Amino acid sequence: MGATRNRLILEGTRVIDGVDGVQETRDVVIEAGRIAEIGSNFASRSEDRVVDLAGHSVLPGMIQG
Repeated sequence: MGATRNRLILEGTRVIDGVDGVQETRDVVIEAGRIAEIGSNFASRSEDRVVDLAGHSVLPGMIQG
């Protein structure tokens, strides 16, 4: 069985898609320094770090490393 990676879950943030102009309140899951999923109501695990970002925005894809 593989090792479980810690995840960062950004809850309730406004996600702005600069390509399509979409602005929606969503949760964002980050694994290994990259966005793994964008959606709603992700189940967190005990090793996850969960941050409430209500009232804040993220712009996925605007900065790439």
